[in-house]
This record gives sequence, structure tokens and C-alpha cells, in this order.
Amino acid sequence: MMKYISPVVEKCYALLLAFVFVIAAAAELIFVNNLYVDNIRFVVPITLDDTIDFQPVIKVLNSPIIGNVDPYEVVAEYLVSNYVKVRESYSYHDLEDQLKKIENNSTKHIFKEFYDSISLNNPNSPVLLYQRSANRIIKIKSSTISDDNSVVVSFDAIIEDKHHNNLETTSWVASVAFSMSDINYILQKNSDKFYFFINNYQVQRVQ
Repeated sequence: MMKYISPVVEKCYALLLAFVFVIAAAAELIFVNNLYVDNIRFVVPITLDDTIDFQPVIKVLNSPIIGNVDPYEVVAEYLVSNYVKVRESYSYHDLEDQLKKIENNSTKHIFKEFYDSISLNNPNSPVLLYQRSANRIIKIKSSTISDDNSVVVSFDAIIEDKHHNNLETTSWVASVAFSMSDINYILQKNSDKFYFFINNYQVQRVQ
């Protein structure tokens, strides 16, 4: 009978014990992850600003006292207005987040137009004009939807310096075409399958 455990056997035991601990830790991590994922459910998986505010809008639209308001039009105006707000605003520190939001809610062509507009190759790029010294704040004034899945959004663009002093205010109108899921179907079926993206975007300054 062996009085002592050889170094080789001892190493094997140590490796086996470490392997068991790793497997146990991985199993616990997977369990915890699934526990959280299964219990998180969003009403609509959008990536624009005010995501939290959007959920009460859906609940109100599902109310019997909503009257003759078309839920599709209300949601479309809301999302398009927020898209315009995100796209037209500028903050140097929020550029990466802004790019992701526009990319997630635009066709490839529309996103490329936006990307080119803020590129350093564009002399009118807000990155060149404002850099770190100023922000562009967007105030939505009105939005009107038409029958051809487009919304006209009127807004003011306010240029503020880093001390929040108003340097300039200009007025603009954006004509935005979009594609979106049938909100009425989503409300009836309590579905969470939703899509929304912009497929045409035109903006001009109001004189």
C-alpha cells in the first residue's frame, strides 16, 4: 500500500477538482441568465429615445375610451418625431449612440446618407461646425401623417454653447417616409413582433 500520493496523481486530482468547479460555475451562470431573460418582456422592441415613455402610449391606445383615434397613426407620428429628434440633434459625446439608433431604424441607403452628412469629408458636418463647443437641440413643433406612410415634422433647431447659451434658432421641416408593423394587429394579438424603419428622409430649412 502506498504511503504517499505521487505528484502526478496529486496533479490529476487537482485538475479534476478545478474542472468540476468550472462546470458548476458555468451551469449556475447559465441558470441565472435564463432566469432573467425569461422574465423580461418588452411591449415593443424599439431603440429610439423615450422607450419607457412609449409603453404607456401603447397601453392608452389599447383602452376602450380611445375613441376614433387610429393607433397606427398615433404610434407612427410618435416614432417618426423621435427619429427626427435623434437624427437632427448633435452632441459630440452622444455620437456613437446616435449612429446606432439611426442605423437600427433606417434602411441602408438612408443610414448612409446620415453617415455621410456627419462625416468629416462634409464641410457642413456638425462635427466640424460645433465640435465639442456646442450642441444642437431639437424641439418638435408638430407632426402630420399622410395616407402614403409618410409624416411631415416641423421642428426648431437650437444651437447652444457649453454654457447653455442660445447661439441660434432655426426652423425646419422634415418629410419622412416609413414602414411599420400593423399596430392594430399587435394590440389585438398582444404580439411583441414589431418593426419600424425609415426609407426616405428629406429636410429643408423654413425661411
